Amino acid sequence: MGVVMPQDTQQDIAYCFQRAEEARRLGENETNPIRRQEYTDMEARWVRLAMSYRLAAQLNTFNHDIHR
Repeated sequence: MGVVMPQDTQQDIAYCFQRAEEARRLGENETNPIRRQEYTDMEARWVRLAMSYRLAAQLNTFNHDIHR
C-alpha cells in the first residue's frame, strides 16, 4: 500500500519547497558571499524540513498499516 499523506502534510511539504526555492533565488541574486551562503544554508534547512514531514507521514502510514 502506498503512502497517503493528509492534505495538511502535503501543504506543509509544498510550503517548505516553495520557501527553499525562494531562498535559492535570493541566494543566486546575492553578491555578498557570506549572505549567499546563508541563503544556501536556509534552502537546505527548508528542504530537510520538507523531507522530515514526508518521512513522518510515511512512518505514520507504516505504523497504521502494521496495527490493523
